[in-house]
Amino acid sequence: IRNQMVENVAAYIAGHYAENLTLEELAGKAFLSPTYFSKVFKECTGQTITQFIRSRRIDAACALLLGGQLPVAGIAERVGYQDVSSFYEAFRKATGLSPKQYIAEKARTE
Repeated sequence: IRNQMVENVAAYIAGHYAENLTLEELAGKAFLSPTYFSKVFKECTGQTITQFIRSRRIDAACALLLGGQLPVAGIAERVGYQDVSSFYEAFRKATGLSPKQYIAEKARTE
């Protein structure tokens, strides 16, 4: 039952990662207290809720970067970052590359 609750919330996050999601909101979807939900989510996924959301956002950003249709600022906004600098920081932390380097690396390896 715990796994199903976490799967339901993970699916919700996948569809709403660009929104300002709060722990309280997500815990409410699982009908659990925020503290307990955080613990259960980490046990089931191996990631904190923040890490999980960031991962979904960066995955989406990677796909948009490779699509080449939007500027980086537009991608940052579309995947849920309020400012470009926090997007750059999160992207570099997750991939080890800047968005521009990521595009160049993917182009070079394909």
